[in-house]
Amino acid sequence: MTKTSRRTGPHRPTLGQIARILPEAGSREARLLIHVLKCDICTDAALSILEIGNRRPKGKTPNYDSAFAAAATKASWLFERRIRAVAFAEELLKITGPEARRRRTLELARVEPWSVTVSLLDAATLLLETDPHRAGELAKLAAAAAEEMSPEDHPADRVGLFAEAHRLLGESLYRLQEQVEEEVDQAERQFAELSGIERYPFSTRSIRRRRSLERREGFDA
Repeated sequence: MTKTSRRTGPHRPTLGQIARILPEAGSREARLLIHVLKCDICTDAALSILEIGNRRPKGKTPNYDSAFAAAATKASWLFERRIRAVAFAEELLKITGPEARRRRTLELARVEPWSVTVSLLDAATLLLETDPHRAGELAKLAAAAAEEMSPEDHPADRVGLFAEAHRLLGESLYRLQEQVEEEVDQAERQFAELSGIERYPFSTRSIRRRRSLERREGFDA
């Protein structure tokens, strides 16, 4: 059977398949696995150990220490990369005006398009939870920088990074909208408490969601 003709199943295993390989809930092994899944270094080390087990010659003990050393090195490298990305993004955000920031980004991207784009995406990802507005601004700049990448020199990176920039932009807009709706809901509650006027039975958020569902049902029909 050729590689192109091989049938592939779904990427994700079923819940039953996952449950069968997990240790008993509450056991020492389960507590250890929880830590491994939450710790980046241990997750990388676990993946390396599994790969070492597949590659090692028969009868030879795998070098597990090297797996942890490699995972720690990778974690340190990622931390330093993120620190540099945030510092780079902060310098750009100090520039007054979105057009001026865009021009400066494009100037830098013409020299190092891949590095500039990846740094902006890293910074946007880190800021998404705490500051979605700035994350969105950085995602816009990352999309502009990605467009400067040569299709010949970066055929796959250009499309992937451009798509990631727009994904982050969409996620930042969604989070900003959620923040606005929460503030409106809070204002409605406070107004009802202070004025004694009964609050309107539907919040702004529920009205928006109901209208969205109505539009979706009309589209499906």
